[in-house]
Amino acid sequence: NTGASGNSCEPSSLQIQGVEKGINTQFFAGFPPFYLYPIVSDCGALNCRVVSKPAFVSVSFEGHNLRVSFSRDLSPGTHTGEIRIACTVSDGERNFVIPVRAEVNPVPGSCAGTLFLRDSGGQEYQNGATINLSSRKTFQVVCRQRVFIVESENVLSAYAFSWDEPCLTAENVNGSLVLTPVGEEGCATRFYLGAGEARATYTVKIGKASSGPPPNSCTPLVNPSSLSFSDTDTKTVYVKDSCGNPLKYRVVSVSASWIRAPRPGATGSGALRVSVSTTGLAAGTYRGRIVVETEGGKQLTINVTLSVPRTNPSSTLTVWPTEVVATLEAGTSTTETITATCSGRVPASCTASKASGGAWLKVSGCKGSQVTVVLDATGLTSGQVYKGSVSINTSCGAKTVPVTLKVSGVCEPSSVKVSQSRVSLSVKKGTSPPAKVISVTDNCGKPLAFDVGEVSYTPSTATGWLDPSVAEGKLTLYFSTASLEEGTYKATIPVSTELGDTTITVELTVSNEPEPEIKAIKLVNRKKIYQTFAAGEAKLFYFTARATTVPLSVNVQAPSHYSVAYLNMLLVNAGPDCSADPPTVTQIKSLIKQMTLGQIDSVGASDSMYWNLGGNLVKRIQVYNVENTCWYLLVYNSASKPYKDVIIGFSAP
Repeated sequence: NTGASGNSCEPSSLQIQGVEKGINTQFFAGFPPFYLYPIVSDCGALNCRVVSKPAFVSVSFEGHNLRVSFSRDLSPGTHTGEIRIACTVSDGERNFVIPVRAEVNPVPGSCAGTLFLRDSGGQEYQNGATINLSSRKTFQVVCRQRVFIVESENVLSAYAFSWDEPCLTAENVNGSLVLTPVGEEGCATRFYLGAGEARATYTVKIGKASSGPPPNSCTPLVNPSSLSFSDTDTKTVYVKDSCGNPLKYRVVSVSASWIRAPRPGATGSGALRVSVSTTGLAAGTYRGRIVVETEGGKQLTINVTLSVPRTNPSSTLTVWPTEVVATLEAGTSTTETITATCSGRVPASCTASKASGGAWLKVSGCKGSQVTVVLDATGLTSGQVYKGSVSINTSCGAKTVPVTLKVSGVCEPSSVKVSQSRVSLSVKKGTSPPAKVISVTDNCGKPLAFDVGEVSYTPSTATGWLDPSVAEGKLTLYFSTASLEEGTYKATIPVSTELGDTTITVELTVSNEPEPEIKAIKLVNRKKIYQTFAAGEAKLFYFTARATTVPLSVNVQAPSHYSVAYLNMLLVNAGPDCSADPPTVTQIKSLIKQMTLGQIDSVGASDSMYWNLGGNLVKRIQVYNVENTCWYLLVYNSASKPYKDVIIGFSAP
């Protein structure tokens, strides 16, 4: 049980922050994480108890936090359960049911010998050693093993780690293990490290932070000081001193035009991104250099080498099949796979997209050497032939694969489909938006006869602003919103057909500000893009993510030299074909206002809309993507200052 804090009041409201959607985590077997969730009430006294929990979870209360940790004995696989918490409040008891889901993966890396840490000064830390940590420190993870009579060492880039107490943070940065103290002086924790068969355990103690190194004791460095490119992937150079502190820098010169980034005059802190282009270059080796200058006037040189391979007849792109031909009954679908290889090997890099064709053809991208193509005859005409193509680009060439779909048979109506189940609108106060038409068909694309029931409104005091008009296969929505005050309104329309029932939801925002026109920017999986946001500026992004059993992660990150970044995220599920309306600036401003009034949390969700608001340098929304879905992401700068080099991206399997 949590203890009272000396305050005699009993809370009338109480919540556990961060568990609204349950606890979903992934970790490596034997290296479980722990989490602290704040318990917030309107007074200082708390009286909570654990009613029940899964056997693989430990639950306790630490001050005004709920601590959840996972067993080190969990085997690889998926583990699920529920945590039940009961807290005493002024009018009785408040109960919380928290779903728990843990994906446990095998430990990465390979070491059949002795595993230990080596710091930048060459000091080794063997299993059982104590590490005194007073500032950020970088280690190599080393495997020492004997093969017959030969002893060898390998620096590992893949390994697992975890720790018991909130004394530090750990991360893998370009293969190196970086430990950063975050707890108070005297805080101690057990730190666990493993790769393959080897394991090591350390005691990490947080010492007093030094007042700073003596003058000139930390030398400015670039790491690595040389880059080699054989493709156009972006690489990162870290600009730090020998003590590990990030340094501000300015790019003085770039010697070669094929070095596309950075450009002379660019500034940054701690990290420098370098990219090249092979456009117009003949086969051969090219050399260039980048000179950067740190705040103290120290100039550092980064040598860059680019290798453009000669055309090698033995390294050619092969795709199989060379043409996709399928025959489907109307209203059905199928999935085809195209294999792309370079001389029989998995391509070093591979991308795929639809080059031509209608909505019946979908390409879900390239994973390894496999390109997945979905053919969908829903709504297509029997007896017709449809043609399209798929574009495949690899490290050894590019090809276009023709796709032919022949539709046969008679489609059997079995379900109702609407072109848009959610409509989001923003209007200026005193005006009404134009009518909107939604198609209502069966799975064969044939218009359906249907009826609509009574429209339900939220708030219930504002009614009559929506007038649905019914015709076979077509629902027209007419709006009379000129008399509505500023605010957010919602209407739900029940639709009934002989094939089943569905609903259409209309969300309306009324404001005094006209909605700005924003061009959507496409995001590509695991490809970060860098954006500049002026004060008060919003940018809209879109992408498609495949169905997956692990969370889709959408990320926004401002550079670390900003103290606080008021970049607000609004993510909307737009359906498989981006048919839903994109989020608007008015919507996200309304959410920010609700957050500042304490009406919603800074991180939350409502139906198919998710948000992360307020002042944090790093923002993330994680969603379980149960079907192939298009997503809209609106990022809005609510600060009075601009932000440069903001990273926008998403990752999904």
